[in-house]
Amino acid sequence: MGYVGLVLMLWNVILGAKPLSRLISKDYVRLNKIHRALRKYGIFFVLSHPLIQMYSYLENFYWIITPLIGNELELHISFGRLALLIYLIIWITSVLLKSRIRYRPWLYIHYLTYPLVFLVFLHLRDIGYYWDNLPSLNIFITILFGLYIIFLGYMFLYLAGFSKKFIHLKIFK
Repeated sequence: MGYVGLVLMLWNVILGAKPLSRLISKDYVRLNKIHRALRKYGIFFVLSHPLIQMYSYLENFYWIITPLIGNELELHISFGRLALLIYLIIWITSVLLKSRIRYRPWLYIHYLTYPLVFLVFLHLRDIGYYWDNLPSLNIFITILFGLYIIFLGYMFLYLAGFSKKFIHLKIFK
């Protein structure tokens, strides 16, 4: 559930970033519908993951929201806890409060998706059976992380104002 949630979250971030999504398609209406669908179904996977883990560790609900950093495992789990909190803030402002807040605060809250995804990558590193025992999954997640770093660099350059001179090359047209 967590890995599916990560992939859906990555696609949601890519489709929500206009400078990057326009490289995929110029049909913003269609991309926005896909973005909304990913948000709608992604919440199921993102919320299911900690609940399933809570059940498998035989913990109570407070375990999900209480950050612990006593050892390396708990530190990595706490990265996920922080990512979940940020995800819920973004989701609530998108779904429940969108009509009640102005565009700029909503946009700045959505910029939290960049550190959110980074926290998810930190969270899954060194945790779990699948990561250790499935080299193909390890390679897949490493490739996703590399693409995410490239995406972050692209967005940083775009937001810094380098888009017209350096980013939009004829390769993308």
